[in-house]
Amino acid sequence: MEFTFRPLSWPDVESITTWHYDAPYTQYDGERLAFGMFLQRGWLYTRLGYECYAVDNAYGDLIGFFTFNKLPRNTVNIGLGLRPELTGLGYGLAFVQAGLAFGKARYAPASFQLTVAPFNARAIKVYMRAGFNLVKVKQTPQGARWEMRRDACDKADPLPSAGLRKNQNKGEVAHAPYFHLPYCIVEGMVVHVRPPSMVLSRDEVLDAVELIAQPTVSETKSS
Repeated sequence: MEFTFRPLSWPDVESITTWHYDAPYTQYDGERLAFGMFLQRGWLYTRLGYECYAVDNAYGDLIGFFTFNKLPRNTVNIGLGLRPELTGLGYGLAFVQAGLAFGKARYAPASFQLTVAPFNARAIKVYMRAGFNLVKVKQTPQGARWEMRRDACDKADPLPSAGLRKNQNKGEVAHAPYFHLPYCIVEGMVVHVRPPSMVLSRDEVLDAVELIAQPTVSETKSS
């Protein structure tokens, strides 16, 4: 799957404000005021560490948004929304992973955090699968919220930061200057979320590192 991140625009806000989620998720219906304030006073929000991005699919259709807020201790707080008709269809994890990959490439944080309503079991399940853990429960004007956090560096990801890519057709492993999170490749503003079949196992990575470390035929001849 491919996700393209771009700065949020007024047309995006107009579209998001028409989004309507079925109960019990109606509280997530688009808020024109919040996004409108960001666009009108973007310079202030930027100074406070906020950035908002629209997210398009491979066909250029708006499918969601992400907000990023830089906090102390090199932490980035994220907010997100997926188009209502796409929720509950299995797109959530790929969408969250794409946002984390983009956020890590742009801000280089030590950790990410987010807040979620305790009743939203669907979102909590996705966040936990994306590596988030419950840190604390806090009270807000909107009621109780779970604060969840995860390290920006995923310890479960066997891919070295230098990047290894597998050619699915030929079964070859090649060195590639890509930035990796689990299943994700970031190229500028575009995030490619790889299917599980494209993810190398730890043994494959070790074999690949050994292969890359070996001298090529031309190097052997020249020496």
